[in-house]
Amino acid sequence: MNKSVSISKQILIFLCIVLLFSMTSCQKEMSYFEDIHIGMSRNEIMERNKGLKDPQISEEDYIVYKDIKYNSLSGETSYTFDRDGELIHSSIIFIPKEKESAQIYNKLVKDLSIEYGECTTLYENTTMWKIEDNEKEGYILCLLDRVNDNISLIMCTPEIYDWIVTFKSVSSQRAE
Repeated sequence: MNKSVSISKQILIFLCIVLLFSMTSCQKEMSYFEDIHIGMSRNEIMERNKGLKDPQISEEDYIVYKDIKYNSLSGETSYTFDRDGELIHSSIIFIPKEKESAQIYNKLVKDLSIEYGECTTLYENTTMWKIEDNEKEGYILCLLDRVNDNISLIMCTPEIYDWIVTFKSVSSQRAE
């Protein structure tokens, strides 16, 4: 009797492990810019995000969604459109728990490199990937703000990219 109970327990434990493994392996990870492309229209972005809560900010050239889950992280996602109504900039901002920023930044760089290929390190805490979607050139940047410990993922046009990487703060401009 004890032997059959022991075998039953072993089988039950084995089945639980198999079930747990199959559940975790089937979960789809949220891609950071899945189905988002430079040049998309405001309506295309709204349609793509129709399963989310309504945007907290919705203006003609700007949309913001808050409390969006990207795998184990929560973020705020924004979209900026040019005068023609085409997407020129999208960003996801994460505010990690204290002392987790560096680990999360490194994981994001690794995940984005798998998705977008080889990256270029621009600065100590800034990594870039050049992309081409729908025949439109763009960039993805991963930035770690060491002062505030925020992490930003930015997808943008070459013009916005140039502005971001050459931007000088107001205080450094005054010093010149």
